[in-house]
Amino acid sequence: LLTKGEYQRSVKDLVNYQTNVVSSLPDDFIAGAFVNNNTLTIDKSRYTSYLAHAERIAADVATRWNAVLNCTPSTSCASTLVNTLGPRIFRRPLTTEEQTAYLAVANGTTGGRSVTDGMQVALTAMLSSPQFLYRSEIGTLSSSGVYKLDGYEMATYLSYTYTGTTPTAALMAAAANGTLNTADGIRSQATTLLNSATTKLLLSDLVNRWVMTEQIETLIKPNVNNFSVLAADMKTELGKNFATAMLDSSGTFANIYNPSYTHVSSRLASHYGLPFSGSPDADGFVRVNTTDRGG
Repeated sequence: LLTKGEYQRSVKDLVNYQTNVVSSLPDDFIAGAFVNNNTLTIDKSRYTSYLAHAERIAADVATRWNAVLNCTPSTSCASTLVNTLGPRIFRRPLTTEEQTAYLAVANGTTGGRSVTDGMQVALTAMLSSPQFLYRSEIGTLSSSGVYKLDGYEMATYLSYTYTGTTPTAALMAAAANGTLNTADGIRSQATTLLNSATTKLLLSDLVNRWVMTEQIETLIKPNVNNFSVLAADMKTELGKNFATAMLDSSGTFANIYNPSYTHVSSRLASHYGLPFSGSPDADGFVRVNTTDRGG
């Protein structure tokens, strides 16, 4: 979809952009939870893979523009793509220069394309741009002489830290109205995010990486039937215990290592010899008090 010149400029822009940003690429997951991935580099081969994914996604969206943007290819729909979807992709408002450039591509002016083709190319370019592939933490120079993350960078930081995904509309609005320029505003938004179900999933992933149980289901236990299924429940149990200790206002440091409770599925309850009673949560787990299953 991109011309050779457009592709070469994209590769160059992505390589240059690495020096000022924090990666949010899938490589973070591969490298591990506690590895600083700023040393990862983008070469032509790696970027070609990112571009291929961007092209595939854009091709899919191009078959259902109305469902995504509530419009069909036209100059007004191209404007919606750039001015409405664009900020969600980049996690910040587009600059005037970016708006002009992407509108020219989306309308087909750049490259002599139809607006139908132009919108698909524009979306491909956005999804393969370093502005999307990387999280900006460049900041702005404050009056005290230090660099401070702007509201949109803070929104992105909070969202990926606590929910593992792009900022919600509410968080973007908080960035726009200046709420995230103050410590109290940041604390308020962080509190809201900490109550989300996604945060608990991230904590579960974190603790299983921490104690190296993330691949426990690959172990062989000859005397345990369907151990891989039971092991997956054990990982969930550990994650729920950790999340409870970390997020419960009455939780203590000791609760992480020696809680007086655990969370079990019906399978785990049977395996541990514990009762399974009460209303299961969305994952089919209940919390039970115990003196010998914690830690």
